This record gives sequence, structure tokens and C-alpha cells, in this order.
Amino acid sequence: MLSPASRGGASPLPYLRNANVQWDHVDLTGISKMDFESDELVKFELRPGDLLVCEGGEPGRAAVWDGRISPCYYQKALHRLRVRAEAVIPQFIMYRLWFGSASEEFGESHAKTTIAHLPAVRLAQLAIRVPPVSEQRRIVETLAREMAEAVHTRKVVEGYLSVLNTLPAALLRRAFSGDL
Repeated sequence: MLSPASRGGASPLPYLRNANVQWDHVDLTGISKMDFESDELVKFELRPGDLLVCEGGEPGRAAVWDGRISPCYYQKALHRLRVRAEAVIPQFIMYRLWFGSASEEFGESHAKTTIAHLPAVRLAQLAIRVPPVSEQRRIVETLAREMAEAVHTRKVVEGYLSVLNTLPAALLRRAFSGDL
């Protein structure tokens, strides 16, 4: 975790925080830097294809790291999952975590009086059926397409809502100016 001593070190390096990891993307605005010990450089280094999973805030929120910043590291408030073989597509696991979050599967992993979190022990116990790679790829492509369409639809609806929200003020102006 970031300590005051780490902030002002001799060789601060970029790292990702919980806030940077969003569903299906990494937000690179507000990237922080800190010093890492030599043994931490290996432990916390990110590689393209690493799956980053939030432990706290919104447990299970995940994104696949694309390597846009190199080198880049991660804060230990995140879990990093790195597939060891070509048998698992990281995006498939990300969508599985999204399903777990949406279905409140991780709800029992924290007490209601504490901050929601998904500890490594609970994440390791998560049952994930892994179909053949060809099926994973088909699922990922389908979900990516559907999610993109949902995001587009949401933006369109938000635009309409924005216009609708301005109508009452415009109507009131017209009413009180005698234009109605």
C-alpha cells in the first residue's frame, strides 16, 4: 500500500489503484506513482493479458490490462490473475466475475457493517467452469458485442434524458415571461 515514504522516493513508478480498474477497461486518468522495493518490482509488475480484480469497493470489478504503460505495477488492493496456459481467455474470467457481481454472488464475502471486499481466499474458491477455448472466444465476442450495444443505448438514453431535464426550466421561463 502507498505510504508517505513511498511517494517521495528516488524512482517512483506508475501503478494502478482500485479506482483505475473499471468493468472491461482500465481508466488511465489520475495514474499515481510510488517507489517499489526490488522484490516488489517482480511481484507487482503488470503484463499485457493480466486480469486485474478489485478486492474492495465493488468486489470483483475487473479488467484485462493491455500494457498501454510500460512498466506499470498494481497496488495490493487489487488482485492480479495471470493465466498460465492458452486454455483460458482472461476476458472470459472477467465476464464470469461481472456475472458474479451482478448476481450478488460476492455478497456473502463481506459483512454488511464493513466495506465490501473480495479477499484472495474467497476469489480462489470461486467455481468457474471453463469451456474449450473456441467456446470461450465465442462467448467473449458475443458478450463484448452486446455490452458495446448496451453502452451505446445507455448513452443515447442519457442524451434524451438530458434534453428532457431542460424542458421544465424552458417551460417555466416561457410561462413567466408570458410566452405560453
